[in-house]
Amino acid sequence: MAWLHTFISVHYYSDYVVKLLKFHRVPLIMNKFLRLPIWPRKQAPLPKPPGGAFACPPGIRFVPGEDVLLLTVTLPRMSPVQRRAAIAFAVEDNIARPLDEVHAALGPELEPGRWLVGVIAKAALPKDTSPGTRLLPDTLALPTPAPGHWSVWECEGRILIRLPDATGLATRLAAFAVLHQTAGTPAITLYAGTLPVSHARAPLPPLNLPSPFDLTTTHSQTLAFPPLSRHLAAIALVAALGHLAILATDTFTLARHEARLATALKQAANAPADADLNTLLTRILTAPKSSTDTGLLPLLATTFQAIAPQSGSVSFRDLGFAAARNSLTLTAEAADLGALQAVETSLAAAGLNVTAGPATSANGAAEQQLTLQGPIP
Repeated sequence: MAWLHTFISVHYYSDYVVKLLKFHRVPLIMNKFLRLPIWPRKQAPLPKPPGGAFACPPGIRFVPGEDVLLLTVTLPRMSPVQRRAAIAFAVEDNIARPLDEVHAALGPELEPGRWLVGVIAKAALPKDTSPGTRLLPDTLALPTPAPGHWSVWECEGRILIRLPDATGLATRLAAFAVLHQTAGTPAITLYAGTLPVSHARAPLPPLNLPSPFDLTTTHSQTLAFPPLSRHLAAIALVAALGHLAILATDTFTLARHEARLATALKQAANAPADADLNTLLTRILTAPKSSTDTGLLPLLATTFQAIAPQSGSVSFRDLGFAAARNSLTLTAEAADLGALQAVETSLAAAGLNVTAGPATSANGAAEQQLTLQGPIP
């Protein structure tokens, strides 16, 4: 298909290349078979076949089939309002423009659950359509063929094709043979003009236009909320109101908690009830701190710094800390009683109040329980 796309694009769509370069995107609907861009054109209505005039019914106006993408879509059971609201999104994957740039119109139900849909660029819609006039693609003037057949109309190099699934398209005579071959060479019934492939001829039967079908309907992309959606919206609204109520309650609770903390802080600082909280906090935070270090970590640091010279000959075990008295109890073990005496002297020299228990010596080692007390807060 890559060579076919290139061949048709270069040889039969070359007059659109300049237009394509003028746009930053391909702003058009895709061709049903080759997915080629269909540019809105000022095209005459359905051509008149040789030997007779084509009579357009009252209240009907045809638009060129090149500007309309005809599709069939399968929809689940739903109400007419829901179906019209969903149809544009059902064909979104088959078009090359954003949904807000096209107009999707719902046609008749071809069989249970399968619907005919027409998609046209909003820029291609005629601006001078009379009120009450239905707008239809001219491909629908041809009868729907049997499976495996095409209904074809040719006039002055322009070809209209009606397909067995009730859709249709428009192309050029120069591209028809390749298109026909690509589609598997279906049998052709020609109602006017000439073709480069074998075909059968037949007179055009009376028009049998699908109804209701109108490309000018404006409700095809109007979003309607089904009952389930309305219920979900109501639930979401109740949930939002619940969250707002919780937020208000939290705000009130935090305000009360802040007031209690402010009262407790003023009482602890012996400040009057009307004292400014910011000023009080600033005074407390900037007040001079005591230079006395208390607690387990400062006491350990002082202890191990004091015995650093004996660190290789003494070890400690059974450590215990009393926070109320800022005292550390431990058992010191050394090679002899002299080493224990040196440890006690170093600790006392570091400013610690040392209380030594009885020393014992056995099996070539001496041990003694020491209680070290630092500054009391």
